[in-house]
Amino acid sequence: MTLRERIARLYAVHPRGERVSRAAPEGVRDLGQTWLAREADVSPQTVRRWVQRGEPSRYGALIIERLEAEAGIRAA
Repeated sequence: MTLRERIARLYAVHPRGERVSRAAPEGVRDLGQTWLAREADVSPQTVRRWVQRGEPSRYGALIIERLEAEAGIRAA
């Protein structure tokens, strides 16, 4: 699973994720990268860099793992 897919999965199932978001217009799928940036308190560009590299920073990995634990999913 790519980092982009992992973020999208997390965004779809997390209690503060997609189910409460109203940012994307109807029919447009939001991948959750901006949401993750807000949750991790980093810039959206930072999350985009993580996705381009294919892996988050150590801090990003910790945040993603914490959010996955909150959502009740296991890391890929």
